[in-house]
Amino acid sequence: MNIILKAKKGEERPGHKYIRRVMRPDGTFQYFYTEQKHRTKKPDYVPHPRIKKIEEVPAITPRKEVLQPAEKAPPETTNTRMMKTSDNYFNLSAKDRQAALNSGKEKLQSFVKFLGDHGLTDRAKFRDFTNTSNREVLSKYFGLTDHEFNSESGDKLSNYVNVSFTKDGHYVTLNYADNFFFNSINKEMDQSRKPKWSLQMRMCRGITFDTATGDVISFPYEKFFNMNEYLDGNLPNLAKKMGTQSFLGSEKVDGILIQTFYDKYNDSIRFGTRAQLDPDDKGFIETAANLARRTGRYEDMKQQLKNGKSMILELIDPKYRVVVGYGKQSALFLHGVRDLKTSEMMRFDHTQDLAKNLGLETPKTYAFKNFEELADFQKNTKEDLEGFVLRFEDGSMIKAKTEAYFAKLKGLKALSYKTIGETILNGDDWNEFKYERIKSEELFDVADKYRADIMTQSDKFNRFLNGFTEKIIAASAWDKYGPQEKMQTQTEFNWAYQQAVKNGTVDPNKFKPEAFRIAINYLINAKMKNDKKDVDGYNKKLMDLTTDALKTGAWMGSKLEELNRSYTEMTLFKDMFGSLGSPAAGGGETTMGGLGELASDKGFVREMDPEEKKKREKQSRWP
Repeated sequence: MNIILKAKKGEERPGHKYIRRVMRPDGTFQYFYTEQKHRTKKPDYVPHPRIKKIEEVPAITPRKEVLQPAEKAPPETTNTRMMKTSDNYFNLSAKDRQAALNSGKEKLQSFVKFLGDHGLTDRAKFRDFTNTSNREVLSKYFGLTDHEFNSESGDKLSNYVNVSFTKDGHYVTLNYADNFFFNSINKEMDQSRKPKWSLQMRMCRGITFDTATGDVISFPYEKFFNMNEYLDGNLPNLAKKMGTQSFLGSEKVDGILIQTFYDKYNDSIRFGTRAQLDPDDKGFIETAANLARRTGRYEDMKQQLKNGKSMILELIDPKYRVVVGYGKQSALFLHGVRDLKTSEMMRFDHTQDLAKNLGLETPKTYAFKNFEELADFQKNTKEDLEGFVLRFEDGSMIKAKTEAYFAKLKGLKALSYKTIGETILNGDDWNEFKYERIKSEELFDVADKYRADIMTQSDKFNRFLNGFTEKIIAASAWDKYGPQEKMQTQTEFNWAYQQAVKNGTVDPNKFKPEAFRIAINYLINAKMKNDKKDVDGYNKKLMDLTTDALKTGAWMGSKLEELNRSYTEMTLFKDMFGSLGSPAAGGGETTMGGLGELASDKGFVREMDPEEKKKREKQSRWP
């Protein structure tokens, strides 16, 4: 075994390449394999001249002024600072509020540019984009933080913002999503699960941009809240502010919000709702435009808008009643004007003067001396009034809805064909239902009309279906109703359906022949076997067909979606106004035009034979 010994310093190392060698006096060589360095004593630590001692670094203090868009701070820092500004928005001075809005406006303009740069003005592409994770976009342009992304609303753009493009492609409108709004005000949700309103999210309440230039061409109110609904409406803070600042209360007109701006592409006034700028079958936009023309001041209004203003109005009309009734009055109420360059709102008294000059209505005003007087009015007023908006001298606003309005809102929720149809099926006492669920006597006539509509429509369908089934049973002389009989029924019914369409009994746009299939099966079985289960099944299906036939997409001639939003808001807001009422019980008689206590040619309804039931369960509804 060969043992390799470690070479001594200076000796030759076989197999290694040396750098140099020096001959010694004795004739041998000293070998050098690395460059040698002179060893020096390690000096004591001396700090780098550019590094200051800790005590010399100036203390970092938060800036009091609002973050300006030119500041190049990291996204997290910027968003955190702007979120704090939003949290304190109700208490900002008029100057700071204006600066904050201009800062947020630039962020949203950058988002509009982002849409154009990435070709997202196509609705199909944009829909796919919003249904994926959009954290970077939401953080960069809408000021949201990890708290929001970890909240109930998640990190999809569609959960926070609705983006609407006009059909001509000239304009895009931003609105906060209901998902985000309801999560933010839900009193029963843990704080860690509730998203917060950033400054930009407050501004997404109908703000509209020119897609070509990115300019803001309409800017309705930024989001403001009900008393005690969010940070803005904290009651002690509100009471304190009412004691230190002048304010007035303007009536909150219960109508359809209309925004108007100058349309440079058509040299005209463009009317729209908070979410819709194109006319549709609801008729809100056309009605508002017609009312504006009737004033005789259309050109004067256009000139005001052309000079860099946008206006916020409320449309009331008997066709579009929401909750509060205004009789036969059809009018536009002007209650807000904004300067698009500075983002500043016009003073309300100046807005009233402008409305008068333009031939428009303005909301009534209320004077309250203090918070206690406000609370007493809110609780005890008997006026048919949704509520009022408190407008402070610094430009901040807060909503206060009356308890009478919320009571009426509960009644309206019960005022639907579906709910009233259920009371008929259950045999509930009608008068008791009205007093327990509808509550408001002025709505009793409407409820009676809804019930009468149901009775009339169900009787029409019932006569049609009974006439058909009696004929086919009499002609066929069946002793059972199996798959073959169902096939025959289907063929015969197609002809009867065509006749019903011709005489106006059935609307082909709402019902196809298949819609009546289950009802016919129940009815034939009920007539042949007198099974109470089939009777109940037929009556329920008949009611479903009836309510589907009466659906118009409107609620008392108004907007169902807005009412449902208000009702959901009231439900989440119930800690201040009490819990919702409970359904009424009753034991009235069923008088719907259905089978009731069916008496066929084979006698009254009786329970089906158990064996027959098993056999029937194996049969399909249609082959």
